[in-house]
Amino acid sequence: MILIFKDFVKCGKLSAFPTAFIALISVLLGLFHRNLGPETAVSIKNGLYYTGSFGLLLSAAFFVQKNGNRPLDFQYEWRQHFKRFSLGFVVLFVSLFTCLWGVLIQLAYELL
Repeated sequence: MILIFKDFVKCGKLSAFPTAFIALISVLLGLFHRNLGPETAVSIKNGLYYTGSFGLLLSAAFFVQKNGNRPLDFQYEWRQHFKRFSLGFVVLFVSLFTCLWGVLIQLAYELL
C-alpha cells in the first residue's frame, strides 16, 4: 500500500513539468500578443485541460489495447522509478494531476 502511495506522489511531482511547460508557453504567447492579464490565466487553464484530456485519452488506449499492460521492454529500469504502476497508470494519474492544476487555476481566477 505504501508503494502505491509513493508512486501516486511521484505522478503528482511528475505532473509539475507539463504544467510548468504549458504555463510558460501561455505566458510567452501572452507576451507575444501583448495581452498579459486575466486572459493569461484562462489560457493556462485551457491548455492544462486540453493536455490533461489528451493524456486521459492516451491512457484509455493503454487499457483498451489487448496487451497494453504487458511488461515493457525496459521493465527493470521502469521498476526503479515506479514500483507498482504500469505506464498506463502513470499516464492516467499525471493527466489527472494536470487537469487538477487547471481546476486550481480556475478556482483561483474565479475567487480573485
